[in-house]
Amino acid sequence: MLRFVLRYLVLLPVLLLAVAVGSVLGVRAFLQSANSADARIVSPRGINEAGYVQLGGARQWVTIRGQDRRQPILVYLHGGPGGTTSDLAYSFQRPWEDYFTVVQWDQRGFGRSAIDGEALRGTITKTQLVDDAIALIEHLRRRTGQQKVILLGHSWGTVLGAEVAKRRPDLLYAYVGFGQLTGWKRNMEETRAALAEIGRTTGNAALVKAMADAGPAPDAHDTEAFSAWIAKIQTHLSAARGSWYNSAGAKDIASRMLMTAFASPTLSLRGMWRMLNTDAELALDPLMASVADWDFRETLGRDFDVPMIFVSGRHDLQTPMAAAARLAAELCAPHTEMIVIENSAHFLVTEEPGRVLGALLKVRPFAEGAAPAAEPECKAETARGRHLTVPASPPSSPSAAPRG
Repeated sequence: MLRFVLRYLVLLPVLLLAVAVGSVLGVRAFLQSANSADARIVSPRGINEAGYVQLGGARQWVTIRGQDRRQPILVYLHGGPGGTTSDLAYSFQRPWEDYFTVVQWDQRGFGRSAIDGEALRGTITKTQLVDDAIALIEHLRRRTGQQKVILLGHSWGTVLGAEVAKRRPDLLYAYVGFGQLTGWKRNMEETRAALAEIGRTTGNAALVKAMADAGPAPDAHDTEAFSAWIAKIQTHLSAARGSWYNSAGAKDIASRMLMTAFASPTLSLRGMWRMLNTDAELALDPLMASVADWDFRETLGRDFDVPMIFVSGRHDLQTPMAAAARLAAELCAPHTEMIVIENSAHFLVTEEPGRVLGALLKVRPFAEGAAPAAEPECKAETARGRHLTVPASPPSSPSAAPRG
């Protein structure tokens, strides 16, 4: 009788655990199947490819999806650093695929592009990732026969995107920056200032004090100290709804992101683990150190030979909208525009997907020749030795109607 009771006490928890795990995995399989069906491309001209491409001597994961392979190519540069989206894009990308051939890329050392492991050591830098992005576009030109792409960077991806726009405008119809960074160190200082101002205007003395106590940013080359300082600032972003405007706080954001990964039709459990456990010493720290001195104005200047369009959530404090708007107003390019998504913050692609698609459809005509980019007057002024500031278009909600 004693042996029976002991066996029962041991086996029952194990059995209950097995049932619980099985139920969770069953729910996950159901969600994955449903999301896979929703993402299925059945158009005869459609394209749905995923696999490794050699970029800069390293295997890197690339996906290409669209309802018509003749549509303009839209290359998406994910944020982070290291915030790969190829397995999460199902949650926001599907409407884009009706109007674009959308390319997702896991940047070197992150996500599925961490496959080469130690062989990547010493190569995960901003300069190399920019080279990889250019190599990716050149690969797409050979693969599709299209000569140019629309390049879209989000958050960290705007560093890479702006660099490509400066170096290789011949590859681009237009550059689009979602949540444009103004500088690696400068950006978080702008975030700290914006949060302090919110504290003052709302009478939140604790927030004002927290920003004052955080102090100015340390040397960004000291990645450990700089990351710790960023964490102090970002602790208050969620409460101020400056990352995800309709969220209920940091736990709400984390649960949404975890559920998006959990239900991904292409992400394995091992992939989820890899996503949550990036090798900071191998990948993240060297990359952050390589961009420590990056500042948009000082590094790239203000003159560009490709249309430059910035899109920001009105309430974005992670890459503050006001700072991006000031930068946009200083640029001299064939076309400059600042588009504001009114009820969003930094995660605008999932906060207001319809408005975001509308913004992208305003860019699409550049790839169709329907919106020719004329030589701006400021180029002539620059040639004569003076720089003329180009005013941004007034903030407005973009039309969601397709053009072209």
